[in-house]
Amino acid sequence: MKNFCILVIVFMAFSLMPSSLYGAEVLDSIVSYYSDNTPKEKIEYRYDDNGYHSATIIYTHTEKEGWKENTKNEYVNDSKGNVISDVAYSVVVSGGKLFLSGKKEYVYDTEGRIDTMKHYTKSGNLSYITRYFYYENGNIKWTIDYSLKNGVFESGSRIEYCYKNGLLTSKICYGNDKTVAVDCRWKYEYSYDSGNLTLSRYFTYSNNAWKWTKSIKYEYDKLNRLYCQTQTQSQSSVLYSGSMIKYKYDTNDAVVSEEQYIGSYDGSEWKFLANAIYYYHNSDQISQLKEIEISEVDGHLSYKRLSCGQFFIIDGDKSFDLCGREVKKP
Repeated sequence: MKNFCILVIVFMAFSLMPSSLYGAEVLDSIVSYYSDNTPKEKIEYRYDDNGYHSATIIYTHTEKEGWKENTKNEYVNDSKGNVISDVAYSVVVSGGKLFLSGKKEYVYDTEGRIDTMKHYTKSGNLSYITRYFYYENGNIKWTIDYSLKNGVFESGSRIEYCYKNGLLTSKICYGNDKTVAVDCRWKYEYSYDSGNLTLSRYFTYSNNAWKWTKSIKYEYDKLNRLYCQTQTQSQSSVLYSGSMIKYKYDTNDAVVSEEQYIGSYDGSEWKFLANAIYYYHNSDQISQLKEIEISEVDGHLSYKRLSCGQFFIIDGDKSFDLCGREVKKP
């Protein structure tokens, strides 16, 4: 006769203990919750049989329907792990069904570098291609877009990459006349300290001058790990606002969680917005656990877990969904 009992256990939100797959920690998902503990967003990462990244899915949450897919990218990799296809899906109306939104295909040169990226519309038509050009040391020198017009590819905007001491210092988007023109999109400038990126600044071009639009500041701890990044952006000639993310790590230097903040318009204070929890493949993490049901059958224990809104049956060293299909540990 089966003996049965129910245990209710509460775990700390950030008690993450990642393990390894394919010789390295592999991120399965990032789940974020607002300050009132309601779900905010979930990002899920999937992998093929070779361990290469095969999909990224972003979910939004509603109280009525739970997690719903909002955007999805499906990747096809070659035998070396290079992405050769990226198919994108998105919703037209929030909470609605996913629809094909476009596709990218990548062609690589003999050095394993991207040579050409082909962009397709949702109807499958080739809209434009991007060609990559490199310095002798392998750094990207230019990317140039070629748009299809009347059956002919015409060169359009291009991005120039500039370096100093091997570090990328700027990316500048030029118009099709190779000058900083009206159709110039943007410019990034990068600053470093001891090889670490410390500041990136984004500019737009108008009235014959570069206009600062936003910046991201990066800060590192004593172990040289990124622990804080702060974004500020222009709202007008006077007011600014932004966001800040603080990261936490485990003893293996893997990110286990982040705290998200939003800034006031004048930049004088930061308001806590949300937590995000990182889940790794085969992790023993049971964060946000609501209930564990333990039953004993012939002296063998099996567990039912409720994690991130989903039930899983844990039987020995294997995990199953409620349909009996074997899955990774939640």
